[in-house]
Amino acid sequence: MSTIKSGDTPPGASPVAPTKVPTHASAPTVDVGALDTFAQAPNSQGFVDPAPASLHQADFDARYELRGVLGEGGMGEVRLCKDHVIGREVALKVVLPGVGSRSDMGARFIREARIQGQLEHPSVVPVHDLGLAPDGSQYFTMKRVAGLTLERVVEISRDESNELRRDYSQRRLLTAFSQACLAVAFAHKKGVVHRDLKPANIMLGEFGEVNVLDWGVAKVRGADDPAASIDMDLPADSASSQTLDGSIMGTPGYMAPEQARGNLEETDGQSDVYSLGAILFELLTLEPLHPRDSVQSMLTSTLRGVDARPSVRCAERAVPIELEEICVRATALDKAQRYASARDLHEAIERFLDGDRDMARRRELSDQHTKNAEEVIDFISAPGGDMARARAIKELQSALALNPNNELAVQTMMKVLGETLNEVPPEAEEELREALVQRRRANSRLAAGAYVSCLVVFPYLLWAGLRSPFAAVAFALLIAAAGGYTAWTGFGNTRFSRPVQLGAALVAFVLVLLAGSLFGPLVFTPAFATATVLVFIVQMRADRFLQIVGVAAGTLVVVVPALLQIFGVIPVSYAFESGAMVVLPGVTNLAEAPALTFLILTSAQTLVVPAFLVGRAVTSLTEAERRLFLHAYNMRHLMPEEATTGSVTVPPGALS
Repeated sequence: MSTIKSGDTPPGASPVAPTKVPTHASAPTVDVGALDTFAQAPNSQGFVDPAPASLHQADFDARYELRGVLGEGGMGEVRLCKDHVIGREVALKVVLPGVGSRSDMGARFIREARIQGQLEHPSVVPVHDLGLAPDGSQYFTMKRVAGLTLERVVEISRDESNELRRDYSQRRLLTAFSQACLAVAFAHKKGVVHRDLKPANIMLGEFGEVNVLDWGVAKVRGADDPAASIDMDLPADSASSQTLDGSIMGTPGYMAPEQARGNLEETDGQSDVYSLGAILFELLTLEPLHPRDSVQSMLTSTLRGVDARPSVRCAERAVPIELEEICVRATALDKAQRYASARDLHEAIERFLDGDRDMARRRELSDQHTKNAEEVIDFISAPGGDMARARAIKELQSALALNPNNELAVQTMMKVLGETLNEVPPEAEEELREALVQRRRANSRLAAGAYVSCLVVFPYLLWAGLRSPFAAVAFALLIAAAGGYTAWTGFGNTRFSRPVQLGAALVAFVLVLLAGSLFGPLVFTPAFATATVLVFIVQMRADRFLQIVGVAAGTLVVVVPALLQIFGVIPVSYAFESGAMVVLPGVTNLAEAPALTFLILTSAQTLVVPAFLVGRAVTSLTEAERRLFLHAYNMRHLMPEEATTGSVTVPPGALS
């Protein structure tokens, strides 16, 4: 990657960073201009003062003991030294012989030390000392820092075989990035624009330290930039040596468009915001914001603008939409559309992290509720399992309310709902019984109306003429008894016990048996018996014993009288003469008009009433099937698609 910056920062000096020097009380006020992130104020409020200072020091050789070289660049060298005065190891940056003789390089070196030294912030490496070595070379010392730069972290994250990648979660990187934003915001408040923010200049320490490195090309509001050309460290596929005019400061691919245009006046805090946005994009996608084909391609992409949506550029990374919006806004081509300050960018990241922390806690609680449910699942099929089932469902409801995407909770819910209980819970049994009672009452009311319609037989008897008043009275009493009983069960408060139901069946089938006296057991009686059996079965469909009793009774009231007549036990109802069957009624005369009218009406009645009752039962069953289907349909949607294919991936830690 090409780097346009002061050439005094060695490429191997990533464990080192700059520092601070006390502000001179007599230094002039820094003019901070109109930059949003800076405020005009006198130097007493702490603005950075890059003015020259005396570098004469004593006892250099006695104080600093060389331990090794940390890195070397085109302008200087960074050495590891032991500071015998304090008793600590420090990083000593020194201008290389020959380079320091150039007044522009020397001025920039001192400027860097004083800028860094006055930025007293936990994420800016402190400067301890600034002076001249005995050989006349300029140097400054700073805290020695260790860790990995974000550039190296991104490389590690790209390598799936590298176990270190697990140490750099998205949360950790975003937290570090947020801290870096605050350090940059602090520098902006002090009147300093970094101008070379990139992953290589942000270091993460082992214990949560975050350091913003290399302030060598920083811009101070109200102070002139030292006139100098800028060395560029180019990638291997580029020319080995190039020099750009000093008006362009920064690193291609990370510098803001106004920097790429060489517009020093427009380069301000929002330029650093752009660079931070480019860093954030790379942390989230592990890909650079601008293509690195060449320096020119990076500059062209910067000036034209680029799509900073991770969902478009790297959809497989599944970057949250909130972070995507932050990337897009921070890297807007138009400065007016960017965050107004690095602090605003920091606060946007913190808002996301606050929500993410809340979601993490919700996931944790959801996993715990799921675990609680799993602990009682095995007891569902045991005696008293309804209590275990209720608890499991309650726990799983809580788990899914906290995290609807908890696949393990959904799977467990499906298992619980699919588990068959050995016995229906008492409260469920009571609800089911009540529902059945209500349906039976409705059917009883319908049956009462059907029995009332049987009174059509009396106009027929009177019309045709009675032969046996006793049979007619008995028939009337039975109709009244059957109608009254069904009305009582339909409007009363009976619980439909088996003895009561058997009593109802007895009345109904005696009525059918008596109906045989009208036209014999084989005419009208079979249809009447069939209708009565159907009504009885619909009414008692949950009781297999009563269903068998009903079918048997309906068959007997037809077959037994017919057999008794065949064997001469009772008077016959039919005579056969010349190929014709003659009906011999026992209760009434068999006149043509009354008989035909009666048979037509009763045939229609025995068809309509059972059909209506059975139709209602079929409708009820169909509605029940529909509800069950919709329930299963909803359950399929509740369960993740992976679960239906048997390939659900359990979230890491969900079982811990």
